[in-house]
Amino acid sequence: MRPCMARHRLGRILIAVVLTAATCVAASADSDLEGPVLVPSFPSIGSRFEAETDTGYPSPETTEPAAPPENDVEDPSDDDAPPRADADDATATTADETGDSSTADADTANNDAVAPETNGDAGESKSPAKELPTDADASAADDSSGESETAPAEPETPPKPRRELTPAMAQLRDRVRRTLGTHHGHLLGTDGNSVTEIIHACRAFGCDTNVREVNSLGKVLNGITCLCWNYPCAGFTPLLMADGHITGRIGYGCQEQPGQLIATLALARVQDSYPLRVGEDTRTVADLVEYEKLACRASIDKSLSMIGLMYYAGSDGEWENRLGEPWSIERVLREELDKPIIGAPFGGTQRLMGLSYVVDRRTKRHEPIDGQYARTQRYIQKFHDHALRLQNEDGTWNGRYFAARGTSGQAADQLAATSRILEWLVFSLPEKKLDDARVVRGIHWLDQMLSRGRYGHNAKSLSTAEIASVMHGLHALRLYDHRYFKPADEAGREEGDG
Repeated sequence: MRPCMARHRLGRILIAVVLTAATCVAASADSDLEGPVLVPSFPSIGSRFEAETDTGYPSPETTEPAAPPENDVEDPSDDDAPPRADADDATATTADETGDSSTADADTANNDAVAPETNGDAGESKSPAKELPTDADASAADDSSGESETAPAEPETPPKPRRELTPAMAQLRDRVRRTLGTHHGHLLGTDGNSVTEIIHACRAFGCDTNVREVNSLGKVLNGITCLCWNYPCAGFTPLLMADGHITGRIGYGCQEQPGQLIATLALARVQDSYPLRVGEDTRTVADLVEYEKLACRASIDKSLSMIGLMYYAGSDGEWENRLGEPWSIERVLREELDKPIIGAPFGGTQRLMGLSYVVDRRTKRHEPIDGQYARTQRYIQKFHDHALRLQNEDGTWNGRYFAARGTSGQAADQLAATSRILEWLVFSLPEKKLDDARVVRGIHWLDQMLSRGRYGHNAKSLSTAEIASVMHGLHALRLYDHRYFKPADEAGREEGDG
């Protein structure tokens, strides 16, 4: 019996060896078809950016990043009706003087590592937008012009008051960072995750996003590189050539809506000279921007496109679309303000995010908030109050977004609305309102939802809609960490040094 058993065991070993060899040959063949992960002659996206240049565009590093109840809906009353935009007034020159303007720093928030010790330039104080000179200022300047040829130095910006976290907020900070770190380590893969899912992941973690490239035997690839270099994701490629330019595919498995890709690149502060590739044709992000300019139409939703156009073209840019029609950021604002929020994609949160980004970006560039920008700022401030009125006691929003108040019977619907509304609020609220009890309740609920149960572990196995909700929620947590928790960390370190 023993010789027979030995021969049987030997036969099983031989079969295993043959199967293993065949698998390795197949994997090698697939890898050869896909080519190298990254061509050395092109720059790679780094995990952090250098300080912004005068043009507002960052320069990426050239090193690979390290892997780091029952449905109870209450229709809103007349007081809770969604606000409307002010009448279009081209002569408006200033915004309502109702307090701080939007100061969410999405530019740096998307490029800070999750752990505070790997933070780059976060925590540096930003100078507020300069006030427009008045007639009295101009008169005083004329009177004093003969006294000295050298203009006096501008007074230094007073330092921001140091924020000290309460024990409860310090615990929330630690939980939020733990949740971010956990999800950052759970990589999506090009085998089973589509282009749109990877785009959502890049929204959450920006240039720190990593994905697993299956055909190279599991090598980790930067998420932005994966999109810009047209790697197949679940059988779909992100890019194609159209009308002589590179653009993102739209449809099942790819971009869900026009402008989704360029908005993600802008939020991640990807340089406009970063390469895009379709087959043997290599262009840059600037080519994608040109396509978005040509594709502007009055009938097309531009909630996402205006984020990319504002970042790359600037608020002073003017261009013509493919039909020869004149366009500008101000025209985009005017048209988007005239469209309703209720009934817009994802409850209108995309439109509010785009409008807020334009005003925030213009403020950071020390450009006047007038005309359509002032109109937009007033509209955003009204919607802040409306959104907070509709929040439930547990910190959530109803699956109908801004249309109704109440709980939702579906956890997925509640997560979708809460993550997107809170993402927009944390981005656009003035800094002094980030510790509002309603905002804190929302952050607490979102952290709990994303740290345990179905949404607390491996997002790779979720549906596309659920992955999108998780990634928007993670982006909200990351923005809150950057805008509220990290300044307190910096203040604490300065006090300790002193």
